Amino acid sequence: MPLSSFRTWVGGSMDRINGQTSAAITTTTSQAVALSNVVGSIASTGYAFIIDGPNTEVLAYTVGSSSGTTGTITVTPTLSHNANTYVALQATNSPAFYLPLEKIAPADEYAQLLDQSYQGSSVKTYAAIQGMRTSTWDISGAVFADTFGYLVGGIFGAEDYTAGSPSQHAFGVDNTATKNQQPTPVMLWFYDGLNTRVYAGGKFTDLTLTLDPGALMAYTAKFMARASGVYAGSAAVASVSTLKPLAAWTGSLTVAGTAVGQAQSFEITFSRQNSENVMALTGQQDPATIWVGPLQVTGKVTYWKNDDVQYNYVTAATQPAVVISSTQGTGTTTGLNVQMTKCNVFNPKIVVDSKPYVIEEFEFEGIANSTDATTAGGGVSPAKVTLKNAIASGTTYC
Repeated sequence: MPLSSFRTWVGGSMDRINGQTSAAITTTTSQAVALSNVVGSIASTGYAFIIDGPNTEVLAYTVGSSSGTTGTITVTPTLSHNANTYVALQATNSPAFYLPLEKIAPADEYAQLLDQSYQGSSVKTYAAIQGMRTSTWDISGAVFADTFGYLVGGIFGAEDYTAGSPSQHAFGVDNTATKNQQPTPVMLWFYDGLNTRVYAGGKFTDLTLTLDPGALMAYTAKFMARASGVYAGSAAVASVSTLKPLAAWTGSLTVAGTAVGQAQSFEITFSRQNSENVMALTGQQDPATIWVGPLQVTGKVTYWKNDDVQYNYVTAATQPAVVISSTQGTGTTTGLNVQMTKCNVFNPKIVVDSKPYVIEEFEFEGIANSTDATTAGGGVSPAKVTLKNAIASGTTYC
């Protein structure tokens, strides 16, 4: 009997504390395991996710400690692992959050190294050797004002938190040296109806937000991580957001400080350029690290046309401030605000054959500026995204 797709879920946790095994693990007795390239401060107890493809295992650890970029944990492994194996250290052995998704498409990728040499026979391939292993994800869903923060934080990397009702979480590019200008890694969990797979040390590389007044506010995202391994513990029961998703019609657009009433659709993409699985000659099949490049913010907007105000922003190269803002609910409201204080608008198109009225379309790109930067991230940022919700913490998303 096939497995029901409706039982599947995706969860996640921030991969803030991690390291790599300093030497190979060859015995299955209780032992102190030395870690190198440690990020964060290792707690005295917790769970060690040893990420090693099909040999992945999750172990309770004790006597954890770290100093600088080195540390140790005491575990009782059940499998052998090479030196430089990635170890994610977590307080619990279950997801910290769950993502309500409409599309779930993870894929492990094992590179195939083919021997296609000339050896005297009329054949193409003599051998296939397994190469490096990685994973990619494509996901999509409606925007929930609480869980969407994990994706936005995963793209931008820095957050300013303002307490209140609602709480406000403002995201900008992390330009600090503390994390080498990198967003905090994320570990995704995927229950496929049979196994729970964990994908550790990952980064979100692309996030597209779409507002169409006839639909829910929606997004698509891409994620890259180490190849998955099966978590052998019992499958958790997903505990998803209790909020309702945001309706796109609640969004309103302002350009150069003036409300624009004729916007019909708005799409914006946050993309980390030149993201890479960084390989190294370490005797390890997994990447040494996963690195994302600079943030670019681009998009497109469609209006029904009744004047040349929007067109003139192109011809005059004005680069106006563009803000899309949404608020939903009463009491502790939820909402989303996307701000580009300096927005370059270009490629105007006037369309007369798709509707019984004239449409104009524009592309845009957010230009780096200090106003859209956060205090936590410093420097400049091409956009700032602010979420309003009831999450009363400034350390949840980054």
